[in-house]
Amino acid sequence: MQRTKLSLLKARVAVKQLTGSYDEAREDSERIRELAQQIGDQQEVAHALVDMGNTFKSKGNLQTALELYELALGIWREIGDRGGEGKSLYSIGVVHFNRDEYELSLRYCDEAMKIQREIGDRVGEAFTLSNIGTVHCSRGDYEQGLRHYEETLRIFRQIGDKRGEAGALNNIGAVHYFRGDYEQALVHCEKALELHRAIGDRANEAGTSTNLGAVQYFRGNYDEALRYYDTALRIQRQIGDRHGVAGSLNNIGKVHHDLGEYDGSLRYYHQSLEIYREIGDRVGEAGTLGNIARVHYERGDLDPALRYSQLSLKIEREIGNRLGEADALCCIAAIHTCRADYRAA
Repeated sequence: MQRTKLSLLKARVAVKQLTGSYDEAREDSERIRELAQQIGDQQEVAHALVDMGNTFKSKGNLQTALELYELALGIWREIGDRGGEGKSLYSIGVVHFNRDEYELSLRYCDEAMKIQREIGDRVGEAFTLSNIGTVHCSRGDYEQGLRHYEETLRIFRQIGDKRGEAGALNNIGAVHYFRGDYEQALVHCEKALELHRAIGDRANEAGTSTNLGAVQYFRGNYDEALRYYDTALRIQRQIGDRHGVAGSLNNIGKVHHDLGEYDGSLRYYHQSLEIYREIGDRVGEAGTLGNIARVHYERGDLDPALRYSQLSLKIEREIGNRLGEADALCCIAAIHTCRADYRAA
């Protein structure tokens, strides 16, 4: 009976994580951990800790995610589960990447990949290679990033993992995008989109549509960008991905902002802000508050611009996002300068 309940809860966690219902996913993961502890299944306890870590990571709470992954790592090592150990090392590496701790991220990913190669975990190896590629790209080393993504793509094709193949194509497209090679970015992302549609992967279809929208946005093709963003938004609403919906609303708001359609931009930003607050995504909330502030600033509405900038600054400081904090401070300084309040600026 307990095993059946565990299986049902695990399936529900997977669905909740996919749809962005992170609080519900965390609650179910906590129930799984309690059940697993009751029946003495340390492996399931560790799996639950990893799932809980994933939900905290998705909401931007990286410190708690790291602590949970480290607890899971200790259990995997204690029971001698090399696969689980590799999985946790990879997860820890991802957290360090998200904290801009690139050397630590590479160190943990290298440890993970060594284990994954020893035990023949090709899927795990591919994901770890992908994260290593992302670290290199974030440091501006696109050649190294591209090399790791192409190796990832080769593995996924060898093992016939269409979902992984599509993800790798997406990442390769992203490298070309950041290098300004928009044609190659479109080619790879469109291939990824075809695969997502072929296998019925609606969530990643939405994600790739978002990437294609971003490429068109930076090419100045706003109609095409809106078409892709609208596609992503429609899918995300259909599958109940509230986090994705918030992001797409934000993207659509940015297009309207750039077009000078301030009322439309604010309408989309406020819808996005409401969702970010409901799901507890403080990173998204802070960024959206900053976007709203910039619209008001450009309209000359300095009082609301200052109010939203200060709200954004407060959250950026609370979550430790130094780059976001700097952006908010720059906006506040610009507002005070417009008011000729040079001392406050």
